[in-house]
Amino acid sequence: MSDVGVWGPERTKDKVMIVGANRDSTGGQIKLPALHLAADYEVWGINEIGIHWPEDLFDRYFELHRFDQFSTKKLVTPMDRLALLERLADAGAVVYVNDDLETCVSPSVSFPFDQLQAMYQRGNYHAGSVDWLIELAVVFGFSEIRLEGMASFERESPEPRSSRACIEYWLGFAEGSGVKVVVNEGALLLRNIERDNGLYPLDDVSPSFRLDHLFGTIFQSVFETIIDSANIEVAERMKADTQNSVGFTDD
Repeated sequence: MSDVGVWGPERTKDKVMIVGANRDSTGGQIKLPALHLAADYEVWGINEIGIHWPEDLFDRYFELHRFDQFSTKKLVTPMDRLALLERLADAGAVVYVNDDLETCVSPSVSFPFDQLQAMYQRGNYHAGSVDWLIELAVVFGFSEIRLEGMASFERESPEPRSSRACIEYWLGFAEGSGVKVVVNEGALLLRNIERDNGLYPLDDVSPSFRLDHLFGTIFQSVFETIIDSANIEVAERMKADTQNSVGFTDD
């Protein structure tokens, strides 16, 4: 472990770019983040995404999982991930790891889970690596946090269900702390998805929503009419059966 204190070295720039590994809705090609802006930022990477970009791109790199949590279902094997961390450390990145990996990656910094949990009221609210990094970026005092290559959190996203809400919470926390927040285009973070990112209730709903609602209303009306007609028919039949059984009519 490097002798750099619990947080690692001081930040070298005023802004930070946290880079994730986003794929399109079919699970295809990884989308490249805004790397042309990287010179203006400290660039932070996570998990196995460093395999897809130059190793000298990253100023800090984070592997928050234990070795036994590395997925064996991905094309990148657990040993590939360890080798990547070693290469990144050799390339000059500050590599943060779970305590479980300290002896496997040298030099490395033990990620300050305990310290971050104790920093703020909801410091123990975390659902993924990105939200941990957002909190750490706030602690470092960056004036801007830029998310690039973030998962779009569509229904088929492999991300945990709580991830989006947790990331949005910490982004809101960052903004409330005076930090500018930028999210890559295409991510469904900080968006009103059902209303085409409109402002409820001032903006009208999307055409597709209106159409769905219109058809839903029509079908509901038709369904209720059918039910009413069926109930009338049943009622008339019951009335006729009753009259026949007791031997009288309306006449």
